[in-house]
Amino acid sequence: MAHSPKKAQQLSQQKRNKHHQPARQQSLPAPEKGSPQSSAPKYRLLPLTNDFVFKAVYGQNTPQSQAALKALLNCMLQRKHDPIQWLHCENPFQYCDHPEGKETIMDIKVRFESGALLNLEMQVDHLGYYINRSVFYLGKLISESLAKGETYDKMRETTVISILGGQLFPHQPDVYSRYCLMETQSKEVLTSITQLHFLELGKIDADAKPMEQMTVHEKLGAFFKYAADESKQDYLRQLLADEEEVAALTRPILEEISADQEMRMWAEAHDKYVRLMATARSIGLSEGQ
Repeated sequence: MAHSPKKAQQLSQQKRNKHHQPARQQSLPAPEKGSPQSSAPKYRLLPLTNDFVFKAVYGQNTPQSQAALKALLNCMLQRKHDPIQWLHCENPFQYCDHPEGKETIMDIKVRFESGALLNLEMQVDHLGYYINRSVFYLGKLISESLAKGETYDKMRETTVISILGGQLFPHQPDVYSRYCLMETQSKEVLTSITQLHFLELGKIDADAKPMEQMTVHEKLGAFFKYAADESKQDYLRQLLADEEEVAALTRPILEEISADQEMRMWAEAHDKYVRLMATARSIGLSEGQ
Protein backbone atom coordinates (compact mmCIF):
# COMPACT_ATOMS: atom_id res chain seq x y z
CA MET A 1 0.00 0.00 0.00
CA ALA A 2 1.50 3.36 -1.05
CA HIS A 3 1.75 6.22 1.42
CA SER A 4 1.62 9.92 0.77
CA PRO A 5 5.02 11.72 0.85
CA LYS A 6 4.14 13.29 4.24
CA LYS A 7 3.06 9.93 5.70
CA ALA A 8 6.18 8.21 4.36
CA GLN A 9 8.36 10.91 5.93
CA GLN A 10 6.65 10.39 9.32
CA LEU A 11 7.13 6.63 9.16
CA SER A 12 10.80 7.10 8.25
CA GLN A 13 11.33 9.46 11.19
CA GLN A 14 9.63 7.01 13.57
CA LYS A 15 11.91 4.25 12.37
CA ARG A 16 15.01 6.39 12.93
CA ASN A 17 13.85 7.40 16.41
CA LYS A 18 13.23 3.75 17.30
CA HIS A 19 16.72 2.82 16.12
CA HIS A 20 18.36 5.36 18.41
CA GLN A 21 16.37 4.52 21.55
CA PRO A 22 18.24 2.43 24.14
CA ALA A 23 16.69 -1.03 24.32
CA ARG A 24 15.64 -2.10 27.81
CA GLN A 25 13.69 -5.20 26.75
CA GLN A 26 16.82 -7.36 26.49
CA SER A 27 17.99 -7.05 30.09
CA LEU A 28 19.45 -10.12 31.73
CA PRO A 29 17.09 -11.85 34.19
CA ALA A 30 17.09 -10.42 37.70
CA PRO A 31 17.57 -12.78 40.66
CA GLU A 32 14.34 -14.35 41.89
CA LYS A 33 12.91 -12.94 45.09
CA GLY A 34 13.75 -15.02 48.10
CA SER A 35 16.69 -16.76 46.45
CA PRO A 36 19.94 -16.93 48.47
CA GLN A 37 21.72 -14.72 45.91
CA SER A 38 18.94 -12.17 45.44
CA SER A 39 21.13 -9.35 46.80
CA ALA A 40 23.89 -9.92 44.24
CA PRO A 41 23.49 -9.53 40.47
CA LYS A 42 24.01 -12.62 38.30
CA TYR A 43 25.88 -10.55 35.71
CA ARG A 44 29.31 -8.99 35.87
CA LEU A 45 29.19 -5.25 36.54
CA LEU A 46 30.65 -3.09 33.80
CA PRO A 47 33.60 -0.96 34.97
CA LEU A 48 33.18 2.77 35.57
CA THR A 49 36.66 3.20 34.12
CA ASN A 50 35.17 2.42 30.69
CA ASP A 51 34.41 5.95 29.47
CA PHE A 52 31.34 4.71 27.56
CA VAL A 53 29.91 3.26 30.79
CA PHE A 54 30.96 6.31 32.81
CA LYS A 55 29.01 8.62 30.50
CA ALA A 56 26.03 6.25 30.40
CA VAL A 57 25.88 6.42 34.22
CA TYR A 58 26.51 10.12 34.81
CA GLY A 59 25.77 11.76 31.45
CA GLN A 60 22.02 11.30 31.02
CA ASN A 61 19.47 14.02 31.73
CA THR A 62 17.36 11.71 33.87
CA PRO A 63 16.59 12.40 37.54
CA GLN A 64 18.63 9.34 38.58
CA SER A 65 21.69 10.21 36.49
CA GLN A 66 21.60 13.87 37.47
CA ALA A 67 21.35 12.97 41.17
CA ALA A 68 24.38 10.67 40.86
CA LEU A 69 26.34 13.35 39.00
CA LYS A 70 25.49 15.97 41.65
CA ALA A 71 26.72 13.63 44.38
CA LEU A 72 29.94 12.94 42.45
CA LEU A 73 30.66 16.64 41.87
CA ASN A 74 29.72 17.68 45.42
CA CYS A 75 32.25 15.14 46.69
CA MET A 76 34.93 15.95 44.11
CA LEU A 77 34.65 19.73 44.51
CA GLN A 78 34.14 19.53 48.28
CA ARG A 79 30.73 21.21 48.19
CA LYS A 80 29.19 19.31 51.07
CA HIS A 81 28.05 22.55 52.75
CA ASP A 82 27.12 24.27 49.48
CA PRO A 83 25.67 21.42 47.41
CA ILE A 84 24.86 21.76 43.73
CA GLN A 85 21.12 22.31 43.34
CA TRP A 86 20.69 22.20 39.57
CA LEU A 87 22.68 21.06 36.56
CA HIS A 88 22.08 20.06 32.97
CA CYS A 89 24.15 17.89 30.66
CA GLU A 90 24.74 19.78 27.42
CA ASN A 91 25.84 16.68 25.49
CA PRO A 92 23.80 13.84 27.02
CA PHE A 93 24.66 10.21 26.49
CA GLN A 94 23.18 8.53 23.42
CA TYR A 95 23.94 5.56 21.21
CA CYS A 96 26.18 6.38 18.29
CA ASP A 97 25.55 4.63 14.98
CA HIS A 98 28.78 2.60 15.04
CA PRO A 99 30.71 2.47 18.33
CA GLU A 100 33.60 0.75 16.56
CA GLY A 101 33.52 3.11 13.60
CA LYS A 102 35.13 6.17 15.12
CA GLU A 103 36.78 7.20 18.37
CA THR A 104 34.19 9.29 20.18
CA ILE A 105 35.24 11.52 23.06
CA MET A 106 32.98 10.53 25.95
CA ASP A 107 33.26 13.74 27.96
CA ILE A 108 30.34 15.16 29.94
CA LYS A 109 29.68 18.87 29.51
CA VAL A 110 27.67 20.35 32.36
CA ARG A 111 25.98 23.71 32.77
CA PHE A 112 24.97 24.92 36.24
CA GLU A 113 22.18 27.25 37.29
CA SER A 114 24.67 30.15 37.54
CA GLY A 115 25.74 29.55 33.93
CA ALA A 116 29.09 28.07 35.02
CA LEU A 117 30.44 25.34 32.73
CA LEU A 118 32.23 22.12 33.62
CA ASN A 119 33.75 19.37 31.50
CA LEU A 120 34.12 15.94 33.13
CA GLU A 121 35.93 13.02 31.53
CA MET A 122 37.07 9.51 32.39
CA GLN A 123 40.30 8.78 30.53
CA VAL A 124 42.08 5.50 31.20
CA ASP A 125 44.56 5.37 28.29
CA HIS A 126 46.24 7.77 25.86
CA LEU A 127 47.73 10.22 28.39
CA GLY A 128 50.30 11.55 25.94
CA TYR A 129 49.80 15.31 25.47
CA TYR A 130 46.87 15.07 27.87
CA ILE A 131 47.77 18.30 29.65
CA ASN A 132 47.63 20.18 26.34
CA ARG A 133 44.32 18.51 25.58
CA SER A 134 42.89 19.58 28.95
CA VAL A 135 44.02 23.16 28.39
CA PHE A 136 42.38 23.08 24.96
CA TYR A 137 39.10 21.85 26.49
CA LEU A 138 39.33 24.61 29.09
CA GLY A 139 39.89 27.19 26.37
CA LYS A 140 36.76 26.02 24.55
CA LEU A 141 34.73 26.37 27.75
CA ILE A 142 36.11 29.86 28.37
CA SER A 143 35.11 30.94 24.86
CA GLU A 144 31.58 29.68 25.56
CA SER A 145 31.31 31.34 28.97
CA LEU A 146 30.31 34.68 27.48
CA ALA A 147 27.35 35.12 25.19
CA LYS A 148 27.69 37.39 22.19
CA GLY A 149 27.54 41.02 23.29
CA GLU A 150 28.09 40.30 27.01
CA THR A 151 30.73 42.25 28.93
CA TYR A 152 33.67 40.53 30.65
CA ASP A 153 32.18 40.95 34.11
CA LYS A 154 29.55 38.40 33.05
CA MET A 155 32.17 35.72 32.44
CA ARG A 156 31.13 32.42 34.04
CA GLU A 157 33.29 29.95 35.93
CA THR A 158 34.84 27.19 33.82
CA THR A 159 36.26 23.91 35.14
CA VAL A 160 37.73 20.79 33.54
CA ILE A 161 37.87 17.61 35.65
CA SER A 162 39.84 14.63 34.36
CA ILE A 163 39.69 11.21 36.02
CA LEU A 164 42.72 9.33 34.74
CA GLY A 165 43.46 5.62 34.79
CA GLY A 166 47.23 6.13 35.01
CA GLN A 167 49.60 8.69 36.47
CA LEU A 168 49.94 12.07 34.82
CA PHE A 169 52.14 13.59 37.55
CA PRO A 170 54.28 10.69 38.86
CA HIS A 171 56.53 13.11 40.77
CA GLN A 172 53.58 14.21 42.93
CA PRO A 173 52.36 11.87 45.68
CA ASP A 174 48.81 13.25 45.84
CA VAL A 175 46.13 11.53 43.75
CA TYR A 176 44.18 14.76 43.30
CA SER A 177 45.51 18.08 42.01
CA ARG A 178 43.91 21.41 41.15
CA TYR A 179 45.45 24.09 38.95
CA CYS A 180 44.50 27.73 38.47
CA LEU A 181 46.22 30.89 37.26
CA MET A 182 48.74 32.28 39.74
CA GLU A 183 51.89 34.41 39.95
CA THR A 184 54.92 32.11 39.82
CA GLN A 185 57.03 33.85 42.49
CA SER A 186 54.57 34.90 45.17
CA LYS A 187 52.06 32.12 44.36
CA GLU A 188 49.31 34.73 44.50
CA VAL A 189 46.22 33.43 42.70
CA LEU A 190 45.30 35.69 39.79
CA THR A 191 41.83 34.19 39.45
CA SER A 192 40.07 30.93 40.30
CA ILE A 193 37.32 31.52 37.76
CA THR A 194 38.95 28.92 35.55
CA GLN A 195 40.46 25.66 36.86
CA LEU A 196 41.85 22.27 35.89
CA HIS A 197 41.34 19.26 38.19
CA PHE A 198 42.99 15.83 37.89
CA LEU A 199 42.25 12.60 39.78
CA GLU A 200 44.87 9.90 39.09
CA LEU A 201 43.52 6.39 39.69
CA GLY A 202 46.92 4.91 38.89
CA LYS A 203 48.16 6.10 42.30
CA ILE A 204 45.44 4.26 44.22
CA ASP A 205 46.12 0.85 45.76
CA ALA A 206 43.50 -0.71 48.04
CA ASP A 207 46.19 -2.49 50.08
CA ALA A 208 48.70 0.34 50.32
CA LYS A 209 46.99 2.72 52.74
CA PRO A 210 44.70 2.26 55.76
CA MET A 211 41.15 3.53 55.17
CA GLU A 212 41.28 5.99 58.05
CA GLN A 213 44.28 7.71 56.47
CA MET A 214 42.74 8.13 53.02
CA THR A 215 41.52 11.50 51.77
CA VAL A 216 38.06 12.07 50.30
CA HIS A 217 39.52 12.09 46.80
CA GLU A 218 41.44 8.86 47.39
CA LYS A 219 38.21 7.20 48.56
CA LEU A 220 36.30 8.53 45.55
CA GLY A 221 39.06 7.33 43.23
CA ALA A 222 38.98 3.87 44.82
CA PHE A 223 35.25 3.72 44.15
CA PHE A 224 35.73 4.51 40.46
CA LYS A 225 38.59 2.02 40.21
CA TYR A 226 36.96 -0.90 42.04
CA ALA A 227 33.20 -0.34 41.49
CA ALA A 228 32.92 -3.39 39.21
CA ASP A 229 35.15 -5.61 41.36
CA GLU A 230 32.79 -7.81 43.38
CA SER A 231 35.64 -8.88 45.67
CA LYS A 232 36.03 -5.24 46.76
CA GLN A 233 32.38 -4.45 47.60
CA ASP A 234 32.74 -4.84 51.38
CA TYR A 235 35.88 -2.73 51.22
CA LEU A 236 34.05 0.02 49.31
CA ARG A 237 31.09 0.00 51.71
CA GLN A 238 33.42 0.61 54.64
CA LEU A 239 35.52 3.09 52.70
CA LEU A 240 32.59 5.25 51.60
CA ALA A 241 30.71 5.28 54.90
CA ASP A 242 30.97 9.09 55.00
CA GLU A 243 30.43 9.56 51.26
CA GLU A 244 27.87 6.81 50.75
CA GLU A 245 25.58 8.99 48.61
CA VAL A 246 27.90 8.71 45.61
CA ALA A 247 27.88 4.90 45.69
CA ALA A 248 24.20 4.64 46.66
CA LEU A 249 23.09 6.76 43.70
CA THR A 250 25.58 5.30 41.22
CA ARG A 251 25.16 1.60 41.92
CA PRO A 252 21.52 1.18 40.73
CA ILE A 253 22.29 2.90 37.41
CA LEU A 254 25.44 0.82 36.92
CA GLU A 255 23.49 -2.37 37.67
CA GLU A 256 20.76 -1.43 35.18
CA ILE A 257 23.30 -0.69 32.46
CA SER A 258 25.27 -3.87 33.23
CA ALA A 259 22.09 -5.98 33.01
CA ASP A 260 21.26 -4.64 29.57
CA GLN A 261 22.68 -6.95 26.89
CA GLU A 262 22.74 -4.24 24.23
CA MET A 263 24.54 -1.83 26.54
CA ARG A 264 27.13 -4.52 27.30
CA MET A 265 27.65 -5.08 23.59
CA TRP A 266 28.15 -1.36 22.96
CA ALA A 267 30.46 -0.90 25.95
CA GLU A 268 32.60 -3.89 24.95
CA ALA A 269 32.70 -2.77 21.30
CA HIS A 270 33.81 0.71 22.35
CA ASP A 271 36.47 -0.73 24.67
CA LYS A 272 37.72 -3.06 21.92
CA TYR A 273 37.97 -0.19 19.45
CA VAL A 274 39.88 2.02 21.90
CA ARG A 275 42.34 -0.80 22.55
CA LEU A 276 42.82 -1.43 18.85
CA MET A 277 43.56 2.25 18.29
CA ALA A 278 46.02 2.26 21.19
CA THR A 279 47.80 -0.75 19.68
CA ALA A 280 47.93 0.93 16.27
CA ARG A 281 49.43 4.07 17.79
CA SER A 282 52.00 2.04 19.69
CA ILE A 283 53.05 0.16 16.55
CA GLY A 284 53.20 3.42 14.59
CA LEU A 285 55.44 5.05 17.19
CA SER A 286 57.76 2.02 17.39
CA GLU A 287 58.14 2.06 13.62
CA GLY A 288 58.81 5.79 13.59
CA GLN A 289 55.64 6.66 11.67
